[in-house]
Amino acid sequence: FSYYDYVSYASYTPGEGDIGTNQNFTLEWHDDFDSFDSTRWEKRHNHTFGGNQSTAVQENVVFQDGFMILCLTNTSETGFQDLTIPSALWARQCENTINIRFSEELDLISSQLNSNYSIPNVNILGAQLYEDNRTVGLILESDENIDFPSIGVFNIEDDHDPSNILLWQALPLNTPEFLGDSIFINNGGSAFENFLEDQIWGPDKEYGHMGGDYNYAPDSIDIINTDKDQIYRSSLQKVASYKIRVENGFYDLIFMLSENDYDESNTRTFDIVIEDSLWINDLDVFSAVGLHNALDLSFNNIKVEDGILDIYFSSQIYPGGNSGGPFINGTKLIRVSSLFVNESIPKKFNLDQPYPNPFNPILSIPIEIHQRSDVSIIIYDINGRFINEVISQSIEMGQHQFFWNAQNKSSGVYFIQTVVNDQKYQSKVILLK
Repeated sequence: FSYYDYVSYASYTPGEGDIGTNQNFTLEWHDDFDSFDSTRWEKRHNHTFGGNQSTAVQENVVFQDGFMILCLTNTSETGFQDLTIPSALWARQCENTINIRFSEELDLISSQLNSNYSIPNVNILGAQLYEDNRTVGLILESDENIDFPSIGVFNIEDDHDPSNILLWQALPLNTPEFLGDSIFINNGGSAFENFLEDQIWGPDKEYGHMGGDYNYAPDSIDIINTDKDQIYRSSLQKVASYKIRVENGFYDLIFMLSENDYDESNTRTFDIVIEDSLWINDLDVFSAVGLHNALDLSFNNIKVEDGILDIYFSSQIYPGGNSGGPFINGTKLIRVSSLFVNESIPKKFNLDQPYPNPFNPILSIPIEIHQRSDVSIIIYDINGRFINEVISQSIEMGQHQFFWNAQNKSSGVYFIQTVVNDQKYQSKVILLK
């Protein structure tokens, strides 16, 4: 569903307007989409165009709550309704966290309930729904790689009303695979000597590209200034991004490049952004070394703090066609040093399950803090409605016991949300009178 709040149209009246850039525009009309204005709009029916792979129908243009909602549905369930059960797309471990990506936005309660996730012989301390409302992070007791190949997901609801429920799904669990301190990649082709074969990036991959396709120069072409012609003859063209999973630290990066398509300057230029910083602006490989000539670009002491080296490419002059846009032939990544981690620092807190469970009417909520922390404990009912706030304050290090008196509450299921320094954990308890 795509939501549109309003649309405005202004005519270009230079020197006479009152809105827009330099006050050069005049407002002609504004529509807040409170209702369908048939004098301004027309709902097309059974309309499409070549390559669109969809057909517009009137039922899929809905006006509701001040929005125009465009619906992308199947042919039998049109309109503003969600009948699709959510599904888990992938799961990947990163140290003591497992991130699970879902097909759609989830509700707050079911997605953050520990018991809705299961891995044999693994203790799950908490489940946190991230800001995108589609990704759940499971907090584990240990950061050791899990050797079980899958994770069970149960009773996960989407955020629609009424909700659609994923009753059960077994999901492959991707775990990190250390590639070594030196990583060489043949970006345009298959494995060669100590160079890895290129691949498309994904949750189950340790490295790969996003966007782009391959291009190959004839074997008869001699690449100047290298004895690795096979690497420089093949290239990954029109690449948007490249990612490599690494241990946090400092790295030296070398891009191996050869312009094999354009024999004039200012025909193909592009920028290179590494870890959110612009490292190369308007790179023109032909201007630098000419045609069929190896160029190695070095980038030193790149700091990686999130476990993934992110590289982005942006075209400045793009000639189009199969041979166009940013390109790379080969990549060398060498770790210089690791980021210092003080392993003597203990965990900041420990959470035990509330007890007794079931309870009547007093519930104990234990927590152990290893440094001064901001803590809040909030009670919700089975429908996600706020019931009570047990505590919301900064507390000193040590063992603490908090209590919830449910004397005036009805029997049923309740959820205890504990937040420690912005990390959320959820527990389910039963009040049985």
